[in-house]
Amino acid sequence: MTEAAADHDLDLVFLIAPNSSDDRIRAVDRRATGFVYAVSVTGLTGSDLDGAPTVDEYLQQARSLITENPLLVGFGIKTHEDAMRLSRHTDGFIVGSALINHVADLWDESSAPMDERLASVEQFARRLKHGPARVAS
Repeated sequence: MTEAAADHDLDLVFLIAPNSSDDRIRAVDRRATGFVYAVSVTGLTGSDLDGAPTVDEYLQQARSLITENPLLVGFGIKTHEDAMRLSRHTDGFIVGSALINHVADLWDESSAPMDERLASVEQFARRLKHGPARVAS
């Protein structure tokens, strides 16, 4: 797998989760060539973060063990507040389901012009990164 990825100039990204052992986290860091993806919760993508009091501790521990790659966090991030809370111990955050749901809602509204839909997607991404106060309407 490593050789095939390198042959095609692709990075390898491996995932860790709250139940990953320290040894596994270190091994993932050694094998990854792009970044390490820290899954914020055990469950499905798009899950809520509520009820996960140990996420902060897990990310702090992962941060101390990941030394060769950037550490990014994902799963359950829906708001700027989620992103800021989780990424304070990481190099960044990944949003998938929330963005996909936003795009799906926009395309369900077929009467909206394409430029408005695209502007809405851009604003959504900016709100995630900067918060609602820094996004121009």
